[in-house]
Amino acid sequence: MKHIRNRYFFLSDLVLYSAPELAQGIVLNFLAAQDENGAVDWRPGPAGQRARRLATPILASLSWRIYSATQDRQFLARVYPALLSFIRLWFSPRHDRDQDGLPEWDHPLQAGLEDSPLFARTQDWAHGLDIISVESPALAALLYSECQALQQMAAALQQEAPPELQLWL
Repeated sequence: MKHIRNRYFFLSDLVLYSAPELAQGIVLNFLAAQDENGAVDWRPGPAGQRARRLATPILASLSWRIYSATQDRQFLARVYPALLSFIRLWFSPRHDRDQDGLPEWDHPLQAGLEDSPLFARTQDWAHGLDIISVESPALAALLYSECQALQQMAAALQQEAPPELQLWL
């Protein structure tokens, strides 16, 4: 989880205070590839390439961090509905396959675990488990953080947070 979270947060730390519009651009580039169901692609390419996997759930936390530094309510109002739609998709039956309220990863790459001894399939020493059948505390922690960020966004925008956010916390 540290690897996943730090990649975008590290980049945003480099530019957040000197060029906040670049940090905002990271989030906006992901959301520009959002489909009508709320899916944000894990790796949207500049020429329309798609990985066809959900992005790692860190965009709301990153957006809240950007807002906290800039106090740009216009940015927050722009991204909040898209981020809410995205997080709802993570909790849908398609991603919570066992319907226990805790979604599962779709692919080890989303979690930065492609070389993990549990999930790697190309190494003799690996177990090669299918990540979609494993409950991940890392994913739960990321989703919890996203729900908290979305609640904070709703409060900053003086909106009522959807009741399902509280259920997911």
